[in-house]
Parts: sequence; C-alpha cells; structure tokens
Amino acid sequence: MSSKKPTLTTSHRPKILVLGIDTPTNKELAKQDYFDEFLSLIKTLGLEYDETMFIKLRSIDKGYFLTKGKLLDLNTFC
Repeated sequence: MSSKKPTLTTSHRPKILVLGIDTPTNKELAKQDYFDEFLSLIKTLGLEYDETMFIKLRSIDKGYFLTKGKLLDLNTFC
C-alpha cells in the first residue's frame, strides 16, 4: 500500500478569494493602496489567488464581524 500524499495541481486546487475589508474604525485614507500592497505581498510569497473582493462595512457584527448582508453578498459571490 502506498503512503504517498495526494498533491494539488493547478486544476485541482481550491479556489482562493482574497478579501479586503474596510471597517468604520479604519481612518486610513489610502485604503486601496494598502489592499494593493497586501496583494503584492501575496504574490511575493509565490501564492496564487483566483479572485479579490474589497468590501466596506458600515457596522461590525459582534458575533460574526461581517453583517448578515455582507455575509450574504460574500456567499453569493462564492
């Protein structure tokens, strides 16, 4: 019996979504620049992603962080 672990190929790897979140407590003006830097760091690490999404929260849900509406949007997108 072989003890080889299965390896993921590009066609079989899970799809990856990079999510940027702007919260009401974030007072930084250059939010998109920070998100772009985050994407650059991901690429520098040699990681691959399929999609990006940047969302803005008007409020933070104490139980889930994202509000029900944003969770629904994210679920629909995925």
